[in-house]
Amino acid sequence: MYRCLIVADDLTGANASGVLLKTFGFSPLTLTSDLPPPTAVHAGRDALIVPTDSRAVAPTVAYQRVRDATAALATPEVCLYTKRIDSTLRGNVGPEIDAMLDGLAAVENSDRLAVVVPAYPQAGRVAVGGYLLVNGILLQRSDVACDPKTPVLTSRTLDLVAAGSRRATLHVPLDTVYAGVNRLTAALREAYRNGSRIVVLDALQPEDLETIADAVLATDLPFIAVDPGPFSAALAGRLLPAELSYKSRFRVLMVVGSVVATAGEQLRELYRAYSVTTTYLDPLLLLAGNDIARVEIERAVAKLSAAPVDTDFLCLTTNSLDSTACLDLDAIARSRASDIDTVSGLINRGIAQTVERLLDAPLRVGGLYLSGGDTTIAVFRRLGAVGLVLERDVLPLVAYGHLMGGRFEGMPVVTKGGTAGDRDATKVCARFLRDELAGKAAARANPGEST
Repeated sequence: MYRCLIVADDLTGANASGVLLKTFGFSPLTLTSDLPPPTAVHAGRDALIVPTDSRAVAPTVAYQRVRDATAALATPEVCLYTKRIDSTLRGNVGPEIDAMLDGLAAVENSDRLAVVVPAYPQAGRVAVGGYLLVNGILLQRSDVACDPKTPVLTSRTLDLVAAGSRRATLHVPLDTVYAGVNRLTAALREAYRNGSRIVVLDALQPEDLETIADAVLATDLPFIAVDPGPFSAALAGRLLPAELSYKSRFRVLMVVGSVVATAGEQLRELYRAYSVTTTYLDPLLLLAGNDIARVEIERAVAKLSAAPVDTDFLCLTTNSLDSTACLDLDAIARSRASDIDTVSGLINRGIAQTVERLLDAPLRVGGLYLSGGDTTIAVFRRLGAVGLVLERDVLPLVAYGHLMGGRFEGMPVVTKGGTAGDRDATKVCARFLRDELAGKAAARANPGEST
């Protein structure tokens, strides 16, 4: 079922927004026919884009088309609603914002805030001082001022957005955005508390869109995004489940289930080379019963979730690095009247469950390093993967590929046996995955201009 619904006022704009989501790893679908029921269009798609062809029609007609589309396709599963607007604010901006808000209010009895970010810095559209500039020229002096169907006669973003809307509208200046996430979060909450239901924000650089996205989510207010595309993409990369957005993420999750001394030496070398947030997952606690195991898993997830934002590497391991300690699975199995395979399976299932929890958390994990054959199998099964699409070897006995099947299909993975490689092996694999993710991100960095 789709998790993102975008209602756009024209087809080319709809496609432009969809392409932005595609670069973040989503599977968007633009509808070009009459609206089908939601269940008829969701298969394999996590973003649905609906063009209403309403930019140049009468405001009342535009309102009805957008409201109808919103009400028809709103579902409880959608966690991001976007009213896609033209990057030069042509058309029925105010009435269409009202229409989406009203359509959602009718379906879910909500009172959402419309967060309008008209800037598209990558396409030369910036909003400063309440004015929209196109390639450094005031909007009203650009070519769109003479558009035969939808001329634009002012550059003031607040005036263009508020025209035709019956809701209280507020401008949020650039200095509030530059004051940081906390200050902006407080400003948005105050605006909502004071009755504003449409806020129009300045933005000059792509980083400003990231700041606004973080602040909007921090408010915990119900909202819709209103923009030409990149602000919604920033929200989607943060808001939607990890399995839909992993390609926008840059961290490497290192999972070391092997307890042999070689694996411990490789971890020490990794820690010497890089800043790594790591947590030890106690295998004995994973064997101590469901409640105790659950607490241990929660502790590990909490520890890695608190990693500094600039940490590239997260590490989950059952290797204590104590060369004098040995996990005696045979003795543990005998004490439990069990066998080694059963005990090992319980430990690795606990590791796999923790990995799944970490991938579902907002940690920007983009790739997996799995050390230990039994651990690798358990993680694959937990994630629903049916195999690994092999790409190349990183080192002898160390493979790189992408998950096939499951919720995280396509995720980059390096697999290594616990004893494979010299002391630098884990460090080399970590660097390899980090560079792979950075290269993929760079290839997506310039999605092109909006319409």
